[in-house]
Amino acid sequence: MTLPKLNNDRFVPENGLRIFVQVPDSHVQKIIDVVLADDPLKYGD
Repeated sequence: MTLPKLNNDRFVPENGLRIFVQVPDSHVQKIIDVVLADDPLKYGD
């Protein structure tokens, strides 16, 4: 799949570490809480 090129800063990825995980719905909030406790993310992260 090729994504279209967008001239909007919201869609331009910044350098950094990205981790994608797949977890059961029942664990999602706990994982989000642990991540936010270590690094406050900005909207869109």
